[in-house]
Amino acid sequence: MNIKAIETVYKGYRFRSRLEARWAVFFDALGIEWEYEKEGYDLLEFGWYLPDFEIKLANGDEWFVEVKGNMNDELGIRKAIYLDNVSTQLRKIGVMMMSKFEHAYYFCDKDGPDFNKAWIDMMRFGIDLETYNIAVDKAKQARFEHGEKP
Repeated sequence: MNIKAIETVYKGYRFRSRLEARWAVFFDALGIEWEYEKEGYDLLEFGWYLPDFEIKLANGDEWFVEVKGNMNDELGIRKAIYLDNVSTQLRKIGVMMMSKFEHAYYFCDKDGPDFNKAWIDMMRFGIDLETYNIAVDKAKQARFEHGEKP
């Protein structure tokens, strides 16, 4: 079954999916500067690639962000990895690949410390646990139907 993503308008941008729009809400909640589909790149044997976001963190680090609702998109993931490998030539730190939203967590038991991918993203953003998880909640709660504002 092939399910088509729902185009969504937020802050004057027409996002290709609700998931991308929710990531924009997430970045806004954290005060992270973002631009949507700013520039495409010719990745030679992989063809053209248009990263979903370019973000700038408070510390000045700039990243590409690729949102993947389908983590089985092998070609899209290969393109993101290729761009990550050449990103320093484009004055970016690398590519962050994002999918569904999840709260960051960390715990320690008899086997030692454990954490999830969201914890790693939180540390990249340089944001504390509570602030990160509040932004996740805002993104998950965002509604775009019938003119509602997130």
